[in-house]
Amino acid sequence: MPTELSPEAKIKRFDRDAEYQQKLNAQPYQIFRAGEDNQWRPVLAQQCAPYPDQDDAKHWAIIDGKPVELSIIGNGSEPFPVGDDAGLRMHYLLMAGDITVGECYTEEY
Repeated sequence: MPTELSPEAKIKRFDRDAEYQQKLNAQPYQIFRAGEDNQWRPVLAQQCAPYPDQDDAKHWAIIDGKPVELSIIGNGSEPFPVGDDAGLRMHYLLMAGDITVGECYTEEY
């Protein structure tokens, strides 16, 4: 289980080869939410899956009974802005087994 957040952490984007995809598809997704104390905590998600035709850049999940869109940062994209908008954003880590799928910033709606 991940423990601490690292602001300097680089987001790893994996090659989408057949071996990777097979391993990814065989594992249930795990979602961790960043707490105010910079610790990752597991989140109970009822469902989580990639959006079709999105190259795994966006996932959807049902967390705490609400639909949540998880937009993975990295690969040229930037995290959502902080400051006045920070209260609207949640920080997630999405994993499939031991594969880090991506680090996500999202709006809940």
